[in-house]
Amino acid sequence: MHPGPVLRFVSPLLVLAACTVDPTPSVFRATSPIVDGVLERGEDAVVLVKIAGGIASCTGTFVSDQVVLTAKHCVQTDGADLPFAPNLMTVGVGSEFRTTTDYAVRRIDTTPGSYRSNLFGLIGEDVAAITIRPNRNGELPDVEPLAYRRESPADLVGEEVTFVGFGRTDTGGSGQKFTRTGTLNRIDGSVLISAGNICQGDSGGPMIYEGSPRQVVGVASFGRSATGDACPAIEDGHNTIDGHLGIIDMAIFESGGCPFEAPEVCNSLDDDCDGGVDEGCAALGEACSVDTDCANAQLPEYFGVGLVGLMENPVTCGDTPAGRVCTVPCDATRPFESCATVENPFGGITPVAVAPGLCVATDGCQGTCVALGTGELGLDAPCTTDAECGTGACIDPGDGTARCLPRCQGDAAQCADDEVCVAAPGTCGACVAASRFSGAHGYGEPCDADDECRSGLCVGDRCSQSCTRATDCPLSGLCENEVCQPVPPSGLGDPCRDDADCPEGRSCVGEPGVCAAGCTGTCAVGFTCTESWCIPDGALPGEACSLDDECHEGRCVDEVCALPCADGRACPVTLECRRDEAGLAWCLAPVATADDGGCAAGGSGASGALFALLALLTIRRRRLG
Repeated sequence: MHPGPVLRFVSPLLVLAACTVDPTPSVFRATSPIVDGVLERGEDAVVLVKIAGGIASCTGTFVSDQVVLTAKHCVQTDGADLPFAPNLMTVGVGSEFRTTTDYAVRRIDTTPGSYRSNLFGLIGEDVAAITIRPNRNGELPDVEPLAYRRESPADLVGEEVTFVGFGRTDTGGSGQKFTRTGTLNRIDGSVLISAGNICQGDSGGPMIYEGSPRQVVGVASFGRSATGDACPAIEDGHNTIDGHLGIIDMAIFESGGCPFEAPEVCNSLDDDCDGGVDEGCAALGEACSVDTDCANAQLPEYFGVGLVGLMENPVTCGDTPAGRVCTVPCDATRPFESCATVENPFGGITPVAVAPGLCVATDGCQGTCVALGTGELGLDAPCTTDAECGTGACIDPGDGTARCLPRCQGDAAQCADDEVCVAAPGTCGACVAASRFSGAHGYGEPCDADDECRSGLCVGDRCSQSCTRATDCPLSGLCENEVCQPVPPSGLGDPCRDDADCPEGRSCVGEPGVCAAGCTGTCAVGFTCTESWCIPDGALPGEACSLDDECHEGRCVDEVCALPCADGRACPVTLECRRDEAGLAWCLAPVATADDGGCAAGGSGASGALFALLALLTIRRRRLG
C-alpha cells in the first residue's frame, strides 16, 4: 500500500520515554494515546517493550508464555540489517512504565532485511517476535497469552476491534496502558486500516478481534496524516498476523512451546503437541513410497520460505542401490561426512537428523545416503558392495578386481600422498597406490619429476598445470607466472619449519615451529597471547591427546591430534596425508626410515606411524625461541 499524494507517513509509532516525560513535545503534537481511550488496568498480555535500558518504549503482546509479538521498527534501528542485541532490550509486565516487572530478552526474530523510517520498504513487513528469559527464580510472567489469528482477516472488515497500547498521554507523557474500541475499515494488501486509533508508543500493540475466539489479528505499525502531526492520524495501519506465521510459530517452537495443534507431519516439529516429533515417519535409509513418508521431508516455513530451499540436504524418498528409501543427496568422495546430521536452521531443540548414513554413488561422484553399513573390510580388500568397506566404496579401479578403495574425482587432490586418483579429470574413480600407476599423477598429487604428472608439470613436489587466472586452478586458486600453485602455505596455528612456510606477515616460532601472529594482549578464539605471539591453545597435529577438545583443530585419532585430508585441503608442510587401516586419510608426521635413523613402518596404512608417535609424543607446554 502506498499513501495518496496529499497524505504522508508519520514516523513509526515509537516513543521516547525517560521517566515517562516526553523529551520532544515539539516534534509532534501531543495528544491522547489510543485516541480517546481509557486507562487499562487489565489486559495483562499487553506489555511494554523497552529499548536501550528504558530510553524508548513500544507495545507488545504475549502470544505464548515466552514470546511477545511486536513491530519490527521497535527492535531494529533505521537502516540496520539486523535487530538490536537481545541484551539491549527488556519486556515490562504491568500497566504503567515505572512499576512494570521487567524480563530480559533471549532472542529476537524479525522479517528479513533492513527498513527505512519512511516505512515504504516496511509496509506489511513490520513484524517481530521477542523471546524472553525467565527471571532469576526461573519463573515466567503470570500472564494469560492472547491467541493470534492464523487465517486471513478478510471476513472481519467492518467488525469491531480493540486497540491497546502505552502511547502518548493528553499531557504529552507516555508509558500508561490505554485501550479503546474501533472498526476495521478495510484491508490494503497485508495492512489492516482503521481510523485514528493509535499514537506514538502504541507501535507493536495489538488489534484484537472481539469475536469467538478472541484473537490478535494485527500489529500496530504506522499512522498517516495530511498535516504531519502524529496524532490523531487520518488513518492508522496494523500489519496482519497470517502473513508472518513462520516467525511467530518458530519463536514459540524454539522456546519449547507449541503454537497450535495439528496432525503430525514429517517436519521436525511436534505438530500435535504430544511431546513426540515426527512419530510414524521413516528415518534415513528406511523404506518409503513418497517424500512425505520421510522424517524432515516437509520442512516448516520460515519467513514464508520452505526450508527445503535453504538447506543443503533435504530428505526425499529416492531410488538407491538399497531400494526406494528416505535419503538425501551427497558426495560419494566423502561417503560418511556428506551424510552427517544437518543442524536445525532455527538453532532450536530438535536437530534435523539425517545421520548416520553412507553415501552410495548413483551418478559419477554424486550419490544418495542410505543406512550405515557394517564397513568391516579394510583398505584394498576384495568386496562386492559399498556397505562392506571401511572406505565406503567398493570399486574396480580398472584391473578387473573390485576392492575397498576411497572414491576420488580426477584432478581434485582427494587422494593421500602415496596414492593417485585413477580417473580422468572431472570423472569419478578410485585412489590407488601410486606405485601401480607410474606417470598417472593428477593435479595436487605428489611428484618428483614432470613425467610423473598427467600435465607434464611438477611444481614444488606437486603436480600442477598451466593457468591464466586463479579460476583455472582447482585447489588453492593461486596462479603465479601462468602456473598453478597446488599447495598453499601453512595457515596460522599450523606446524612449520621456517618463516617461508607461513602466510605473509606471519612467523614460525617455537620448537617445534608453529605459524604465529604478533600480539599485545588479545588473540582470536583458540589462541593465547604468549611472549607477544598468538599461540594455539590446544595441541597441534601430530601431538599427543586423549580427547578431541585437546586438539587445536582436527580430531584426536588413536591418541594423536590429526587433521582429515584427501578432501582438497593440503596438509601443513611438516605433515603427510596418509591413510589408516580403515581407509580414512589423516595429516600425519612423515614415516621414519632407516636412512634417517628411525625404524621403517611397513604397509601403506598409517596406523604403524600412529603407534610409533605414541611412544615419542606427550602433551607439552610449547616453548618459544
